[in-house]
Amino acid sequence: MGLDEEINQGANAERVLGDISPYFDMVEAAILTAWKKSPVSDEKGQHELRLMLKLLDDLKANLNTAIQSGKLASVQIERENIIDRAKNVVRRFA
Repeated sequence: MGLDEEINQGANAERVLGDISPYFDMVEAAILTAWKKSPVSDEKGQHELRLMLKLLDDLKANLNTAIQSGKLASVQIERENIIDRAKNVVRRFA
């Protein structure tokens, strides 16, 4: 994947996270409420609720990783641009 693609993915991830972030807390609260209300004997149900929490955390982590990758790609492009400009200056004086 190219740097421009990473920047675009990061921007998209940031937009998605901004759009759905308020709902993460509501979903997490609903899962925790269901877990608290579940009978102790319902091991399978509790396990599935725990998996839902893990999936929610993984989704947040993946979005944040994409955001950070996009920001790093942007920094890398800027760095490459600075190096190219410096090379052009050196060529003029060489």
